[in-house]
Amino acid sequence: MELIKLLLFNLSLLLVILFFVQISLERLHINQISKKGLLLYFIVSLFICMFFSVTVMEGVRVDLRQVVLILGGLYFGFAPILALVMILIRSFLGFDIGLWVSIGIYGMMVIAIHLIRPWFIKQAFSRKLFVLMGFTTLTTLAFFIIYQVLHVSILRADILFGMIVIPALSIGVIAYAFESIKQNMLLREQIVKSQKLEAIGHTGAAISHEIRNPIAKAKHMNQTLLAEKKLPPEITEQLKVSILELEKAEKIIHGFLAYAIPTLNHVEEMDIHRELNHVLQMVEPMAKLQKVVIETDFGPIGMIQGDKKSFSQCFLNIIKNGIESMPSGGILQVKTNHTDKYINIIISDTGKGFSKEEINRLGEPYYSINEDKGMGFGMMVAYSIVKALKGTIKVNSEIDKGSTYSVSIPQYLIQSSTTHSNNRQLGISSN
Repeated sequence: MELIKLLLFNLSLLLVILFFVQISLERLHINQISKKGLLLYFIVSLFICMFFSVTVMEGVRVDLRQVVLILGGLYFGFAPILALVMILIRSFLGFDIGLWVSIGIYGMMVIAIHLIRPWFIKQAFSRKLFVLMGFTTLTTLAFFIIYQVLHVSILRADILFGMIVIPALSIGVIAYAFESIKQNMLLREQIVKSQKLEAIGHTGAAISHEIRNPIAKAKHMNQTLLAEKKLPPEITEQLKVSILELEKAEKIIHGFLAYAIPTLNHVEEMDIHRELNHVLQMVEPMAKLQKVVIETDFGPIGMIQGDKKSFSQCFLNIIKNGIESMPSGGILQVKTNHTDKYINIIISDTGKGFSKEEINRLGEPYYSINEDKGMGFGMMVAYSIVKALKGTIKVNSEIDKGSTYSVSIPQYLIQSSTTHSNNRQLGISSN
């Protein structure tokens, strides 16, 4: 029982440290922990685990170090560093059989963690939890097997419970705490961003209302002057330029108003597949020019309620962004599928991608991914339209590998129809 008490005390210390980390993040209003800060947390946790380790027999020490290694490795990729620190600490405790067993098992763990981590980080928490607890149990079983081969008997009830049940319980509790902190940070970040964007939008809308009338009057006066046939050619040209600039200002104002107060002008039942095909026809010349192949894979259901013009404008902006990110050619995929309540539209490109900071700023006024392509109103309007459709938009991206825009819109009508599935290839040939 002494072993179990010490292991539970070990778990309590790890949770206390994690609690103080969360409190610090809340007080400092930090939405993202640096990699160095995370690594420091795991190294300190390792020291605590091994400092309070229990010697069950000569050369055999029991603690929760494997929990720290598995969590730090699978969640953040720290397995090699943590394993090295662990071996160094263990070597100070003595060059005995336990050290050599640890080197062998933790070396294999580092390789296994490296192989499954890319798959692991994409899974839902329930599946992650299953993998974490399974990984911990398999590691413990490996220790038992090796010690049995070496004729070191550790088959005692308290040791079995302490090495199998307590680590599995610990990794589940700490993983749940990790996920909770992560969700709280994301929620806080979304709230801050929402408040900032709402302030920008309402300020822009207020200014836009005030200057729209003067711009309209100036444009009307220029058009009236342009109608005069006796004006010198240079004056006529200047008036034309002036009208174009005023029209550009009107578009900017319209963008701010659409952003601040997202509304749909004409709500009707619409087939998203038909509208997406219409958008793809519009961007086809641009795709061919940049040697971009466009592929589509449409699911069987695609009915929503919305404004066809706004819907087309939204996805025209997103698809154009994808094509512009591939100046030397690539593949742009447009897919749709559905759940019980939502229709999902997934647009993926193989372009240059962008960083997490850039993802967080997508949809903000005056922020553009392609700085030489405009002022960022395209994505701003796209986000606004998705919001008006009561939908959500998520972006995943990796530098030099591409980006994926996932838009979910409430489903309007479930109908049994033939699957709209095809491969539309534009620009360059594809297999």
